[in-house]
Amino acid sequence: VYIFFFQAEDGIRDLVRSRGLGDVYKRQHLNEETGRKIIDSVFRSAGIHGKKQVKFKFSGGEALLEFPLLKRLTAYADEKSQQTGIPVTNVVLSNGTIMTEEMLSWMESEKVHLMVSIDGLKVYHDAQRMFPNGAGSFDLVERTIDRVLLRDIATVSYTHLRAHETVLDLVCRLLLEKKKNNTT
Repeated sequence: VYIFFFQAEDGIRDLVRSRGLGDVYKRQHLNEETGRKIIDSVFRSAGIHGKKQVKFKFSGGEALLEFPLLKRLTAYADEKSQQTGIPVTNVVLSNGTIMTEEMLSWMESEKVHLMVSIDGLKVYHDAQRMFPNGAGSFDLVERTIDRVLLRDIATVSYTHLRAHETVLDLVCRLLLEKKKNNTT
């Protein structure tokens, strides 16, 4: 797995509680030329070492803030896959707050995998992931998850911090409830 970090200010982090990571993120920005060089290097290395597949994970803060660039880089990775015969999987890691129908349609049509960051049930998630105005982000993330479940997106997985788990594993409870509601 090769991870791309885009400009990482995701609009949610509290700069004080993020231990200054917001400041570090603001100094980082992936441009297309660098992204293409990374993709070229990964495919070249995979060929030399006989790797049977390549996986790119595009994250940020919020990779979808760079949606046009994200589309160009995944298209380039797909092109390199065709040229080299080495299959590629493109994965987007998102906080789920800015997902548009255009983004979902693109993921579905291009077979881009999605990972959504969530920190359990609303009360726990909102305590960790709030907007600068203090509002929690859970409702937007839940809406995104509901919209994703209605689509044929290649793979959807959820990331969370183990430190936020409880004895009852709240993330699993949330997702099982979503699955149950989606199949009835």
